[in-house]
Amino acid sequence: MMPWVSDAQMILPSRELGNQEGIKTAGTQLSAETLKQRENEALFYEGQAALRQESARLRNLQINVSNIELVTVDQQAVDPVGSIKPRRGMILILSVVLVQIAFLLTAYRW
Repeated sequence: MMPWVSDAQMILPSRELGNQEGIKTAGTQLSAETLKQRENEALFYEGQAALRQESARLRNLQINVSNIELVTVDQQAVDPVGSIKPRRGMILILSVVLVQIAFLLTAYRW
């Protein structure tokens, strides 16, 4: 059970239990009742003045988008000298050697 909702608030009319709109309506009613039961509303407003000031300041900024550089190019792009291809022969020889080492280690382990 939710600690901020009492048992009386959790009881829904049986006709509303079957349909989704009834559940949404009941949830809205619970939220409205919970908001009405608040005792100290100042807790919800204490940081709001600073947020409103910051929002107003940001809205009043005059930014000239034409002067903004989004990208800085360090070096121009250069075509590669040669293509990069995997060395199949070296990979084949390396794999054969590693398989032989693995075979020797497992064969002479006993």
